[in-house]
Amino acid sequence: MSILKHSYQNEDETVIKAAANGHLEAFNQLVLKYQDMAYNHALALLNDPVLAEDATQESFIKAFQSISGFRGGL
Repeated sequence: MSILKHSYQNEDETVIKAAANGHLEAFNQLVLKYQDMAYNHALALLNDPVLAEDATQESFIKAFQSISGFRGGL
């Protein structure tokens, strides 16, 4: 594993732990970082921009609702 990849993993893990402890701004950082990637995956699967937007939003809502149970393992 490269040092750069390891650094990004540590950074994400720190932000995820903060979000799991109720810090909404930390969760918002994750959304901003990953929303385009999530949307592009959803669009590739669904082939419909509106459905992809809905799926992306629902995914982040579900992640927010269950982040307190995150046990690690990036």
